[in-house]
Amino acid sequence: MEYLSALNPSDLLRSVSNISSEFGRRVWTSAPPSQRPFRVCDHKRTIRKGLTATTRQELLAKALETLLLNGVLTLVLEEDGTAVDSEDFFQLLEDDTCLMVLESGQSWSPTRGAPSLDLHTAARPGPYVAGNFLHPSSCSGGG
Repeated sequence: MEYLSALNPSDLLRSVSNISSEFGRRVWTSAPPSQRPFRVCDHKRTIRKGLTATTRQELLAKALETLLLNGVLTLVLEEDGTAVDSEDFFQLLEDDTCLMVLESGQSWSPTRGAPSLDLHTAARPGPYVAGNFLHPSSCSGGG
């Protein structure tokens, strides 16, 4: 009990403040996120490129230049056309995810000869079971 009475509240507050600022300094001075690899194709799947990016916007900018596209671009998963329209979703994608970049007016379509997804085929276990849908085993078309 004598120990507690010897503690000075302002000293405790200063210690907590120092810990907080040190923690903030470590978080803010950490290394920037590293570049991640992606496989990117145009809407006809005729041009395929391997690109690296840290953010969704950076990947779109590189795709614009590399795939010789113009205008407003939309990023979708190549396997099923799911729109990658937020940075949060983009950050969840695994390395080497196959993506398709669409120009204004273009839409995703399945590869020729690919089975269509319906309620019956989607419910069957296979290479795209829950938890693995963001990272197909390989890009369609043999890349």
